[in-house]
Amino acid sequence: MKKEAIVFTIERIRNLKSEGKRYFVSDAKTDGLRVQVTPAGTKTFQFKTWVKNYGAWTYTIGRFPKVTLEVARTKAVHLAGELSLHGKKIIEAIQADRQEQTFHDLYKSWYKEQEQAGKRDLNNLESRYTNHIQPKLGNKRLSIITEKFLRNWFHSLPKKKKAKGKGTLSNTTANRCLEIVSAVFSEKASSNPAINIKHFGETARERYLSGDELGRLFEALDHPETPTIIKDIVLLALTTGARKGNLFSMSWADVDLINGLWVIPAGKSKNKKSMGIPLIPEAVEVLEKRKQKAESFFVFPSRGKSGHITEIRKSWGTILKRAEITDFVFHDLRRTAGSWQAHIGSSDIIIGKSLGHSSTQSTRVYARIRDNNPIKESMAGGFAAMKKASQEKKIVNIGDKQ
Repeated sequence: MKKEAIVFTIERIRNLKSEGKRYFVSDAKTDGLRVQVTPAGTKTFQFKTWVKNYGAWTYTIGRFPKVTLEVARTKAVHLAGELSLHGKKIIEAIQADRQEQTFHDLYKSWYKEQEQAGKRDLNNLESRYTNHIQPKLGNKRLSIITEKFLRNWFHSLPKKKKAKGKGTLSNTTANRCLEIVSAVFSEKASSNPAINIKHFGETARERYLSGDELGRLFEALDHPETPTIIKDIVLLALTTGARKGNLFSMSWADVDLINGLWVIPAGKSKNKKSMGIPLIPEAVEVLEKRKQKAESFFVFPSRGKSGHITEIRKSWGTILKRAEITDFVFHDLRRTAGSWQAHIGSSDIIIGKSLGHSSTQSTRVYARIRDNNPIKESMAGGFAAMKKASQEKKIVNIGDKQ
């Protein structure tokens, strides 16, 4: 229903009331500009006119008050001018632009392929996209995302506040975000505007827990409010040095408690080769207790889509707060496991193998790993050193070997 035209003011638009059905009010000051009022009371600026060789045409400018009256009038005048010069070609150009894919369209298609291919660490990938990529790139049409546009976005990331916690994004996180964008363009578009953008320099993180911090961590794990499943995950992270994704998706089919071995299948390992991780007695003890009550294929089950735990951020944050440990992420447990092996004098080769022992055949892994092998001895010795230092509350310099 069309009503009599009025001279628009912010107050008059605000006072337009819902009447139970959709109606339109035109602006007496600007040709073609009108406001649509829905039964719910929503007000939207539109531009409506008659175009030669096309007919009636309506363009939605945007919702009031997010779109101001001044912006709506400017847009209406601009459209009227373009139509008078170019006619229906302007309409065709606008329609083509609206049909063009956005980066989010491209990303969704790419992400689906990653899921189907069984790619690892998709939770971190999705988190980076949602928090750092989508807000700036998601709704942008591909023709807008040039190398200059991407470079400006990329250089702004280290100034961006973290989604959780204090401080700004690290160069490492910024680089991983750029790599995601580059992968999407490389695999799903005809050209890649990110290909020539230089990465930021990265400083290797060296954070590990001292004996004093380990003491507080173990006390926090023993706190009555700490869920057993979270305590078990942290203990296995310290005793195995395994990556978070592998721990969370650990299955009973891959664990041999008799021989003390956990074999991570090639499809789940970072280097795409099966990886055998020795299980020291403390790790076996944790798993045996869980096995007694196991009702799932996974060691750490959940009701989510994957069937296993995929995130413990809130519980992990509570443990760190209770233990008064700062500047520490879950992956630093892996660094802690390796660093304490270094403290007891293990060689770099042994430490490296304990954190990423790989083989193309699981049977060959079994043949190499025995209770008295140097890798398991190194892992057991490192954890024993952690426990001892935690009891003595020592602040140990890992560079000072025993």
